[in-house]
Amino acid sequence: MLGALARWSWPTAERLFRGRLLVWLAAYLAGTLLLGQAGLAITGNAINTLSATGLAGVVLAGAHTGPRLSDRLPRGNDWSYGLYLYHGPLMNVARA
Repeated sequence: MLGALARWSWPTAERLFRGRLLVWLAAYLAGTLLLGQAGLAITGNAINTLSATGLAGVVLAGAHTGPRLSDRLPRGNDWSYGLYLYHGPLMNVARA
């Protein structure tokens, strides 16, 4: 829902996200630490609204800070399906 809102108001919201990944990441990490001190830490899949909003900001800022990074890093290849296939076994190994 936050992504749809950002898309709808992108001419205005763009100033908040483009080129500001480190700002959003620092704010998200600081907010997470403060929420943890208040006893509202994220555990498992339970995420509070404030943390979800901050995480959405980090994702949007990351996508619009280095938009051409996906062209340079995998050199034009799409890794998404391979990551999708192998993340399950890797998570199970890490969990054990």
